[in-house]
Amino acid sequence: MNKNDMMNLIHHLISIGRFWHLEYARLTVVDSEFQKIKSYREKFDEDLLKKGEDIINGIEREGNIKSIKVFLEGYNSLFTNKEYSSHQLEQILDSLKKSENIDTQNSIKALFINKQCIYGYEVSYNSEYEDIFTKSKQEE
Repeated sequence: MNKNDMMNLIHHLISIGRFWHLEYARLTVVDSEFQKIKSYREKFDEDLLKKGEDIINGIEREGNIKSIKVFLEGYNSLFTNKEYSSHQLEQILDSLKKSENIDTQNSIKALFINKQCIYGYEVSYNSEYEDIFTKSKQEE
């Protein structure tokens, strides 16, 4: 998928989300509250679009990497933020995106994976959604 297709997709998703959100609000709340929701939604959509454009154009990373699963012949390897620093995970991801050998190390671990052995990868990011909307056992 090229950048134009991704930009069209993000515009489409924002438009559809906006339509259904505002349509529901229009039907269920009084006009003064609807106007507030509409103005908040406009600001939200602008911020979301800017963030998406920055990510697509490579200006800003998607977020903190939670884990990277690398698919190798017959098995996969999982690299998490518990075992590797965020800088190392970013290095691994950059190598995967460029189809290069993975070569990183810190004072305890060294990692090398030949690019010929890599069949694919999957990246998971930390989500603010989880932090905001998930109750911890301590809160219960």
